[in-house]
Amino acid sequence: CFYSTFTDLKNNISNSANEFNMQSDYKFNEKTDKDFLNEGNNYIKINKNFVINGNNHTIDANNKAGLGVFDLNGIITINDLTFENVIETSIKSETV
Repeated sequence: CFYSTFTDLKNNISNSANEFNMQSDYKFNEKTDKDFLNEGNNYIKINKNFVINGNNHTIDANNKAGLGVFDLNGIITINDLTFENVIETSIKSETV
Protein backbone atom coordinates (compact mmCIF):
# COMPACT_ATOMS: atom_id res chain seq x y z
CA CYS A 1 0.00 0.00 0.00
CA PHE A 2 1.38 3.42 -0.96
CA TYR A 3 1.29 6.26 1.54
CA SER A 4 2.07 9.90 0.96
CA THR A 5 4.17 11.57 3.67
CA PHE A 6 3.39 14.30 6.20
CA THR A 7 5.67 16.59 4.20
CA ASP A 8 3.57 15.84 1.11
CA LEU A 9 0.43 16.70 3.07
CA LYS A 10 1.85 20.02 4.27
CA ASN A 11 2.97 20.92 0.74
CA ASN A 12 -0.33 19.87 -0.83
CA ILE A 13 -2.32 21.99 1.61
CA SER A 14 0.06 24.95 1.23
CA ASN A 15 -0.25 24.80 -2.56
CA SER A 16 -4.07 24.65 -2.55
CA ALA A 17 -6.25 27.74 -2.90
CA ASN A 18 -9.19 27.26 -0.50
CA GLU A 19 -9.79 23.52 -0.58
CA PHE A 20 -7.76 20.32 -0.59
CA ASN A 21 -9.24 16.98 -1.68
CA MET A 22 -7.18 14.08 -0.35
CA GLN A 23 -6.52 11.39 -2.92
CA SER A 24 -4.37 9.11 -0.78
CA ASP A 25 -3.61 8.18 2.81
CA TYR A 26 -0.76 9.98 4.57
CA LYS A 27 1.66 8.29 6.96
CA PHE A 28 4.56 9.66 9.00
CA ASN A 29 7.89 8.72 7.39
CA GLU A 30 10.95 8.91 9.64
CA LYS A 31 13.26 9.80 6.73
CA THR A 32 11.26 12.59 5.11
CA ASP A 33 9.18 13.95 8.00
CA LYS A 34 11.81 14.60 10.70
CA ASP A 35 10.69 18.23 11.06
CA PHE A 36 7.35 17.01 12.42
CA LEU A 37 9.18 15.59 15.45
CA ASN A 38 10.18 19.08 16.57
CA GLU A 39 7.65 20.99 18.61
CA GLY A 40 6.84 24.15 16.70
CA ASN A 41 7.21 22.43 13.32
CA ASN A 42 4.64 19.68 13.80
CA TYR A 43 1.75 21.68 12.48
CA ILE A 44 0.27 22.95 9.25
CA LYS A 45 -0.44 26.67 9.29
CA ILE A 46 -3.44 27.89 7.31
CA ASN A 47 -4.11 31.63 7.08
CA LYS A 48 -7.50 31.62 5.36
CA ASN A 49 -10.85 29.90 5.21
CA PHE A 50 -10.00 26.38 4.11
CA VAL A 51 -11.67 22.99 3.58
CA ILE A 52 -9.89 19.64 3.84
CA ASN A 53 -11.94 16.86 2.26
CA GLY A 54 -10.51 13.60 3.55
CA ASN A 55 -12.54 11.48 1.13
CA ASN A 56 -12.45 8.60 3.63
CA HIS A 57 -8.63 8.66 3.83
CA THR A 58 -6.39 8.42 6.89
CA ILE A 59 -3.55 10.43 8.40
CA ASP A 60 -1.37 7.99 10.37
CA ALA A 61 1.40 9.40 12.60
CA ASN A 62 2.83 5.89 13.11
CA ASN A 63 2.95 6.52 16.90
CA LYS A 64 5.93 8.80 16.28
CA ALA A 65 4.63 12.35 15.85
CA GLY A 66 1.91 14.83 16.57
CA LEU A 67 0.06 16.87 14.00
CA GLY A 68 -1.66 20.19 14.44
CA VAL A 69 -3.62 22.42 12.14
CA PHE A 70 -3.54 26.09 13.07
CA ASP A 71 -5.99 28.63 11.73
CA LEU A 72 -4.70 32.16 12.09
CA ASN A 73 -7.25 34.13 10.07
CA GLY A 74 -10.14 31.97 8.93
CA ILE A 75 -12.29 28.90 9.40
CA ILE A 76 -10.94 25.39 8.79
CA THR A 77 -13.41 22.64 7.92
CA ILE A 78 -12.31 18.99 7.92
CA ASN A 79 -14.63 16.42 6.36
CA ASP A 80 -14.52 12.61 6.24
CA LEU A 81 -10.97 12.16 7.59
CA THR A 82 -9.53 9.73 10.15
CA PHE A 83 -6.47 10.45 12.34
CA GLU A 84 -4.63 7.34 13.61
CA ASN A 85 -1.71 6.69 15.93
CA VAL A 86 -1.16 10.39 16.57
CA ILE A 87 0.65 11.32 19.77
CA GLU A 88 -1.13 14.67 19.88
CA THR A 89 -3.60 16.26 17.51
CA SER A 90 -4.70 19.85 17.80
CA ILE A 91 -6.79 22.18 15.78
CA LYS A 92 -6.38 25.71 17.04
CA SER A 93 -7.76 29.03 16.04
CA GLU A 94 -5.67 32.03 16.90
CA THR A 95 -6.28 35.62 15.95
CA VAL A 96 -3.17 37.48 14.98
